[in-house]
Amino acid sequence: MVKLTQQELHSITILRTNPDFKVFLDVLNRSAIIAAAQSATIKDEVIMRWNQGRYQELDEILKVVKTSDEELRAFKSSAHPGK
Repeated sequence: MVKLTQQELHSITILRTNPDFKVFLDVLNRSAIIAAAQSATIKDEVIMRWNQGRYQELDEILKVVKTSDEELRAFKSSAHPGK
């Protein structure tokens, strides 16, 4: 995933308070759980690796959303050291 800008982090932080966005995040969480479980049962190595990549990307997106407020604070403090 690309490094997010301050504006993008701010937008995600605001979206996290939206009930509809929370429903969407639940869908992403379920999709990640299913992808992880499927990886354990897939016999075809190519499909298994594709599925693992899908899980890793979903997991990374969910982590970015979860930590967006912390990342935004860090971004702001690095832009304005001493404040």
